[in-house]
Amino acid sequence: MSVSYGPHQQWGQLSMPTDAKILFRRVFDNDRLSLVTYVNGVNKASHIMFRTYHLGSQWFCTKGTNEICIKRNRSAIELRRWSHHEGTAKLWAKLYFVTWEEMVLFFCTFVSLKARNKMTLQISPHEYKLQGEKLIFQAQIIDDGYKHSLVVYQDKETQGTRLHAAVWEGELRQSPVWTAFVTHQSASPTWLIQKSKHRIWLKDAQLYVFCTGYRQQNQRPGRGGEFELRFATERAATSFKELFYPPSPPTVSAASGNKEAGPS
Repeated sequence: MSVSYGPHQQWGQLSMPTDAKILFRRVFDNDRLSLVTYVNGVNKASHIMFRTYHLGSQWFCTKGTNEICIKRNRSAIELRRWSHHEGTAKLWAKLYFVTWEEMVLFFCTFVSLKARNKMTLQISPHEYKLQGEKLIFQAQIIDDGYKHSLVVYQDKETQGTRLHAAVWEGELRQSPVWTAFVTHQSASPTWLIQKSKHRIWLKDAQLYVFCTGYRQQNQRPGRGGEFELRFATERAATSFKELFYPPSPPTVSAASGNKEAGPS
């Protein structure tokens, strides 16, 4: 089961700022544990608060996203805090998710919030990578007028595949912008359409967006709501298409394979 390790306090000892804006709430194990993510109205810093039960009473703990490190451990997400008393990182919470998709969405949401938290001093490069996923494609795309990195990840345990767009350069480099899960629809010959040397359209692409300024409608020029990927190079567009629609191997004619032997 999911666990919040604290240290915990009762509500009278700990409270949420009155001007806080709640972003989302997530419950675990039939509400035995709940998580609330909120933004402080004064400094706009994002926080996570856990509520758990002990001997029938509610107990709480909260930390800024800038104070927490995230890592995947098989089917769990681990959040660690720094203990000044012990001078080491300690497990703050361990969260189990029912599906890989839910885990991905929580992970990307947390990393995006931490990257955009002005209280964050730095993020380890390892925190941008969800452990257990294999990178099978990467290229630069022009996305809503910005340079983004498009990565295709495949999960080693579930074999699930997803598209992941991240900031290409600057202060927020590698921060998640959106992700989209590749479903069974990719098996259809009409799921992916190459409109030009640099542009590919995807049908029924559902984006989960982690950047409030991103306008995905600018990438849906088709009447059917197709999502456009505009690659920086022709080669990248071709490689992306062949990742899902591999080219047929060259055929060998029967004549070339059965030549009569000439005189010795």
